[in-house]
Amino acid sequence: MAYGLSDAEVDVFYALVELNKKVDTDEVATRVKLSKSRISLILKKLSSVGLVEKEKVPSEKGGRPKFLYEVKREKVAKTLKTKGVEVCEDLQKAISELLKV
Repeated sequence: MAYGLSDAEVDVFYALVELNKKVDTDEVATRVKLSKSRISLILKKLSSVGLVEKEKVPSEKGGRPKFLYEVKREKVAKTLKTKGVEVCEDLQKAISELLKV
């Protein structure tokens, strides 16, 4: 992927795509077999680069709010297509400069 994602980050992204619903860190951690703290960091990164949507929901017991995460397929597809075009243009420019053509 063009975002410099680690294998674990790609695994979490794919898990969210496969789950195809809003999920919390517990469900993702269970799915990919990583700690909740590691999942939280990964989800924060995926959210910051626009691959994952984050929704804050109030706690049922009045405690800290909970966050749910999901991949909005159409938005991500558009984002990745745009990013792919940018990467190809950058590569084409770099090759042209290198070969002096």
